[in-house]
Amino acid sequence: MASAGKLIVIDGMDGSGKTTLSKLLVKNLAEEGQKVEWTNEPYVDPTGMDQSGNILRERLKMKKPAKNYLQKLNDMAGDSGLYESKIMGFVKDNVPGVLKDIFSEEIVEARSDAYMFFYNRVMHNTTYIKPKLMSGVNVICDRYNPSTLAFQQTQGLSLENELLPQYELLSSYGMMERPAVNIIFDVSPDVAAARMKGTGKALEKFENLEFQNRLRQNFFALKDKIRNEKMVFIDADGPMEVVYNMVYENVKYYMGASE
Repeated sequence: MASAGKLIVIDGMDGSGKTTLSKLLVKNLAEEGQKVEWTNEPYVDPTGMDQSGNILRERLKMKKPAKNYLQKLNDMAGDSGLYESKIMGFVKDNVPGVLKDIFSEEIVEARSDAYMFFYNRVMHNTTYIKPKLMSGVNVICDRYNPSTLAFQQTQGLSLENELLPQYELLSSYGMMERPAVNIIFDVSPDVAAARMKGTGKALEKFENLEFQNRLRQNFFALKDKIRNEKMVFIDADGPMEVVYNMVYENVKYYMGASE
């Protein structure tokens, strides 16, 4: 029986270079003979059975929830196949107010975003991450729990009273795999903005300078809040070759580390 693979999370602000370097990392590790695959969040189910990833990707382009976004959530709620699943049944029963807060007319933006990201993550684990790990494949994931905890805290949710309890609940019941390490790309907002401008990529709802400054601090705060997971912060302001080498060394170490 093959030994289980490791989940390695690469996270941080947009413009940090995490997506480009994590893809390059997987390519190079695979060429070295490692069993490794890349994935990202929001996770889009290739079968189309779960639409949460597509809905979230549309959501990130909106400044405020639009009527068609709310309608898609309501359509999702009406999908009996989805709601009869053990996973969604667990979330319904154990995450306080999930249906009320996501599907009511008085939708609370930050809370609905958090619930949707957690739900999408559970589906990501069930359909992709856990099967890959069980088959001995190492998984490099671009964004995971650190993003939800940092972004939605920056939106105004309480980390201690709302976000961490949900994260701990879903993790403790095995619905979200705990990574071998979370590697956080720390980048100054000015550098991130310049990189984003250089790519010509359309800005998402969270990409303004004031938000990014608060977001950066909230990522840093996670190292004292998530006590059950390893957190490594990497200075991503420098040349990409230097950043890549630091990431490569950390990933190789944690892929080979014992539990």
